[in-house]
Amino acid sequence: MLIAPTSFSFVSLDFQNEYLNLCHSGTDICRPGMSNGPIVKSFYLIHYITGGRGTYTVGNQQHKLGPGDAFLIRPDETVVYAADKHDPWQYCFFAFNGQAAEQYINRTAFGNSYVTHIDDDSINDLIIETTQTLSSSPANADMYAISQLLRMLLFFAEHYKGENDNHERPLRPDIQKVIDYINFHYADPITVLEMAKLVALERSYFYRLFKNEVGISPKEYLTNLRLDKARYLLTETDYPIGKIAECVGFQSFSSFSRLFTAQYQQSPSQYRQTFLAEDNDKLCLGSH
Repeated sequence: MLIAPTSFSFVSLDFQNEYLNLCHSGTDICRPGMSNGPIVKSFYLIHYITGGRGTYTVGNQQHKLGPGDAFLIRPDETVVYAADKHDPWQYCFFAFNGQAAEQYINRTAFGNSYVTHIDDDSINDLIIETTQTLSSSPANADMYAISQLLRMLLFFAEHYKGENDNHERPLRPDIQKVIDYINFHYADPITVLEMAKLVALERSYFYRLFKNEVGISPKEYLTNLRLDKARYLLTETDYPIGKIAECVGFQSFSSFSRLFTAQYQQSPSQYRQTFLAEDNDKLCLGSH
């Protein structure tokens, strides 16, 4: 379905609340090859692709997406999303935050995945309706925005229920507990033994269990997370690179530089220079 070019509406900051809040919504048609990122958001942002193709990269995973696919950007995670050079995508999107945001996300396919596929583009009409109404500054705009946000989240929750086994199973509670701990304490000198003790498991058994559940070892998960946090600091701050290595938990600058270069095929300084040299005109502005 063809959508209108770049239609975008913000919800006034005066209406935002701590529990749940629609930040903005809209639609966009990207130019061929246009790229957004590396970028970090401070809110949740969902895109639903209505036409064309593109890629979404989060962490070490790149997803090639097309019509009917949807992808989630989580707060404080470095991502890149880019339109195909020959068949650029168009999509509708909405951004939200609040204390209950994660709770609602976990009731959809996005609770354990960054992407999902839904053969129902009625979400596009809902987002267009919301965007157009908010742009006219209606009475009780705050209540309208929240009610529409809940309808959008309900759309993804209801389709998730019907998909059953098409999604990854949740992690074991003990492994999820360790993941949550790592995500919060990644800057600390965490060892695999300490992770195992956290869930009262023997080290070698915990190691095998973690790798079976997550797909990589505990140390690899921690290292990848630290490197991703370093990417954010390199692009969003002017901290010295040695300070960044320390901030994300590396005890040795040489180790940080070696691992970063192996992961991203650029040294930390080259990565920062490449990002700073990017042409801002290459961004898909509609989903800021």
